[in-house]
Amino acid sequence: MPEHLIRLLNSAYAAPADGASDAELLARVAAGPDEVAFELLVRRHAGLVWRVCTAVARDYHAAEDAFQAAFLALARKARSVRKQASVGGWLQRVAYHAALKARPRASTRPAALTADVPDTAAGPVETLAKFELSRVIVAELDRLPDRYRIPVVLCHLEGLTQVEAARRLGMPVGTLSSRVRRGLDRLRDRLSHRGIAPAVAGISGGLVGSATAAPETIVRVVVRLAATFPVGCPPVIVQLVNGALSAMTYSKPKILTGVLVGFAAVACGLSVAGGQVAAPAGSKDNDPPARSAAAPPPPLENPKPVKVGRISTKAQRDHSLNNLRRILEAINNYHGSLGTWPTGIQDDQNQVILSWRVQILPYLDQHALSERFKLDEPWDSEHNRKLLAEMPDVYKVGIEPPAAIETYYQGFTGPDTVFDLRRNVTFNAVTDGTSNTLGVVEAGPPVPWTKPADLPYSSKKPLPKLVGPFDDVFHVAMCDRSAYPFRWDIDPQTLRAYVTRSGGEVPDAIETLLVKSLPPTLEERRRAEKLLTEINELRSEAVRLDAESQKLFIENYRLLNEAAKVKGELDLTRLESDKRMFSAEVVRLKENFVRLKGENEKLRAAAAAAKK
Repeated sequence: MPEHLIRLLNSAYAAPADGASDAELLARVAAGPDEVAFELLVRRHAGLVWRVCTAVARDYHAAEDAFQAAFLALARKARSVRKQASVGGWLQRVAYHAALKARPRASTRPAALTADVPDTAAGPVETLAKFELSRVIVAELDRLPDRYRIPVVLCHLEGLTQVEAARRLGMPVGTLSSRVRRGLDRLRDRLSHRGIAPAVAGISGGLVGSATAAPETIVRVVVRLAATFPVGCPPVIVQLVNGALSAMTYSKPKILTGVLVGFAAVACGLSVAGGQVAAPAGSKDNDPPARSAAAPPPPLENPKPVKVGRISTKAQRDHSLNNLRRILEAINNYHGSLGTWPTGIQDDQNQVILSWRVQILPYLDQHALSERFKLDEPWDSEHNRKLLAEMPDVYKVGIEPPAAIETYYQGFTGPDTVFDLRRNVTFNAVTDGTSNTLGVVEAGPPVPWTKPADLPYSSKKPLPKLVGPFDDVFHVAMCDRSAYPFRWDIDPQTLRAYVTRSGGEVPDAIETLLVKSLPPTLEERRRAEKLLTEINELRSEAVRLDAESQKLFIENYRLLNEAAKVKGELDLTRLESDKRMFSAEVVRLKENFVRLKGENEKLRAAAAAAKK
């Protein structure tokens, strides 16, 4: 039977199921290969998954890979989705983890962002800022408890009304409305705590690439791949599926973890000074536990660095902050794959012989360099010492000589830090909150990058004297991947509060610790002007190529029409596919036109106001 007739019969069979619930469609997929039910699920949730993937992945092609991986994971794990009525909530979480794992392969340069994601109208710097905001919004949304996260996802990312969402989840509208409101309040509080105060009532508008329609070609590809997965599936997609599902395994509900910890404490008869036991991680809907008053630490040294006589520029600050974000991104992906924070490579006697900076190389797209290390030999062995000169650029501040082998990027090591060599540290153990706990800092003295050497920390000893590459700024990155330019005159007790992962202290707000932002230099302005000129040239070239493509398309269809008249044949399957493709393209172009028109009106109004 011709393929187009088979598709026609399948469409006729699928029509009654179009109004089926997610639970019914998922049950059909779980019961056996049901391409129709799966395609309906894909099309129903494509907008949600595409929003998340484009917001987190930064790169259009990486977003495509993550989109496919999310739905292929659903096809593979249809039976294990616990809440079948909330497929959207499950997909949001797996799409987030898939996009995180696809993201390291994408370029992090602002110019690449505007080229790869066509629906951002801002310049390179503004685009990068918007991507960071998008990532933070999705990351904090992912941390919400399911009873708040899922209603927020359905109403604000899938675009359902509260009545529709309540019907899908099988709960009263009043209950759902209350959970949406509380979820948004929690999300707003967490974003504000990180120095971001968006209007989260419409969080989908804060996401890069928030168009509701996923490209039709990707939808068709994922439906085709699901029928034979993993046979015929690109290896990179298979890796993303496995990685995202693995990360989901390590994201078990933390309330259960807290209960188990509580039972273990009672069973073992644990006691704490003062008779108080810290609240378990994830208690009270995954919020940080209540802070308890702690005894003041011993006299501390001021962390102000030894003078090196170097003042940072805006470009150097941006370079350092971007390096820190990439390093923390790699650490988070390492944790997502292996379930623990990297603390270094150990030998048979449990002695650390290679730094965590070597351990995360595969997650920094340094697979080839990683494979050249002998992991059973120490960092200064005859073989491994030769690799010191190949320090990746991500470990360089930018002021080093070409043959530099030392790095300023280090972590605090010791009890109650994330680089605690005595135990395997997980995010569940960071009860102070990942946004309140230091991951990696830019401070020294610098150390050979492969050497297992970092900044020693002890609550009973003064803080180490820190030597930074810049006198005016102390760059840091938190465990949640956020990076900040801190002042050097931070109160030592505040710094201790950020170093410890579960100390229960109340640190000063991050916004009070930041150095003032620097205006762009004359050189940076000239660079921006050059980039704008190049962008205009590329846009002109894109318009020319689009016009040429239109001519070729018209010519191809003229030839197809003539061939059909001669042979009496028509490729209906291709015509139907092209119609869907162009329908989606028309929708995208209309949305782009409306967006550009709105931007044009705002720019005209700003120009008129400036003249007055």
